[in-house]
Amino acid sequence: MVLYLRVSPYGDVIEPPEISSLTGPYQESVEPRKPIGISLSPNLETPTLVQAVYYQSGAEKAGILNGDIITSINGIPVKTRKDVVDRINQSDESILELSINRGGVEKTIIVQR
Repeated sequence: MVLYLRVSPYGDVIEPPEISSLTGPYQESVEPRKPIGISLSPNLETPTLVQAVYYQSGAEKAGILNGDIITSINGIPVKTRKDVVDRINQSDESILELSINRGGVEKTIIVQR
């Protein structure tokens, strides 16, 4: 039997019923984290470079721009794409403080999810 996992644009795995029957029921108590509305560059040299900002997202409303480099989230330094995703997903806060580098200038931006 071949089973396929679908992944949402935000990295959430969507389990078909066949998989949940093998792994047990989905735990409803775990709430998915709301994304901030950015896409990061696949470039390994600048892994925290913002490649795209989604329309009407918290990131767009806060003023994040394509080309910004995220340097920390809630005061915790980030160096990789995984760091950025983990910090956003692990935060229970609805407001995130992002430090970014924009054209060599460090800025702090408050993003509401």
